[in-house]
Amino acid sequence: MEPQNSSQQPLPPGTQLDAYQIQGVLGTGGFGVTYEAIEPELDRKVAIKEYFPESFAARQTDGITLSVRSQGDTESYVWGLTRFLDEARTLAKFKNPHIVRVNRYLEANGTAYLVMDYEDGYPLSAVLKKRCVGERSVRKLMVPILKGLKAVHEQKFLHRDIKPGNIFIRRDDRYFNAWLCAAGAVRRE
Repeated sequence: MEPQNSSQQPLPPGTQLDAYQIQGVLGTGGFGVTYEAIEPELDRKVAIKEYFPESFAARQTDGITLSVRSQGDTESYVWGLTRFLDEARTLAKFKNPHIVRVNRYLEANGTAYLVMDYEDGYPLSAVLKKRCVGERSVRKLMVPILKGLKAVHEQKFLHRDIKPGNIFIRRDDRYFNAWLCAAGAVRRE
């Protein structure tokens, strides 16, 4: 099949990935798409991150499979896919309430997917667009984030993408129960 022309077209709702069914898109970035999905057998939501580097890959006409944009992109795509899978194995080792939990990974459709716990929350970047956050709130927010980073550093890894878009606040709390999205950013020191 030939790649479609559109850049980083997400999987359509209803797409089945192993035991998971895609419900919709949670977010996109230069190297992937994150989906909300359900696992019907366990009746639970999960988040699934698809390795989809928009500069190297395109969705094929079947709407599901990825392929490299050109033969010259193959080496870069495979290198990134290998790093993505290494990261999945790394993140699965962390059991910390302040780092999103990776449960497993899948390889399918010419790419790979991280299956993570679904956390109902919103990014700090959304809060900052609406209002200024005071020092007291920042201090409350940073305590759980620093606890998560400490767990990462204790395992000799670095989080290389700390930013408001990767810091999430659970909907049931006000800054006391934040977590750091590590998918796509953790590397060995």
